[in-house]
Amino acid sequence: MDDIDIMITALEPGTHTLVIAEGGNDVLLFRRLADDLGLPNVQVGAVKGQTEFARKLPTIITFPGFEDAIKSIGVVRDANSDPKRAFDQVCSALREAHLPIPTAPDIPAVGPPKVTVHLLPGRKRSGVLETLCLEAVRDNPHYACVEAYFECLQTEGIAIPAHKLAKAKAHAYLASCRDPVAGVGVGFKHSKDYWNLSSPVWDPARQFLCLIVEPHPLSPEAPAPAGIA
Repeated sequence: MDDIDIMITALEPGTHTLVIAEGGNDVLLFRRLADDLGLPNVQVGAVKGQTEFARKLPTIITFPGFEDAIKSIGVVRDANSDPKRAFDQVCSALREAHLPIPTAPDIPAVGPPKVTVHLLPGRKRSGVLETLCLEAVRDNPHYACVEAYFECLQTEGIAIPAHKLAKAKAHAYLASCRDPVAGVGVGFKHSKDYWNLSSPVWDPARQFLCLIVEPHPLSPEAPAPAGIA
């Protein structure tokens, strides 16, 4: 996946909702969800790193047409081991960019533009994107083989750092599939769907997208998107 495909370097024509994600795998997930839901005028891109929000948000808001076009911003990053710290770091970056500051994850700050922060895996839990990936496929028969592999590593004295374990397991799971792929994000593509996007595990991410889209998908001026009753 080329950086040019995931980085936010300019506003796409017609964009009203901007999703600013931590990394490329997040971008592929939210692009897929937005497409599946039929949400209009949504641009999804990455800043490429948790520490990059503070540096790149001030640049993004200076893009030509930003003030007139962008009605809503969603910021997405991993919660890691400390959701509160992750949220506070995003709020600090928003403050530096003179953008509205939400009071909590998934609670929009009134704009303009409206600003909402979503931490993966969501619902105030610690973890990362790959935490959700693993939860979505946990009932697949060969997932047990992945767990057995890591139990074997532990028995042999090979310790995977706790903060890298979910990512390591996700890559091992992809390697165990009939048509292995090398990247977590590739598993979100329509032709792959390795991560079981029909699972309710992904509901918080879907709800976040529907919350931030402007015009709101259930407002009188916008038709209801696919998958939203």
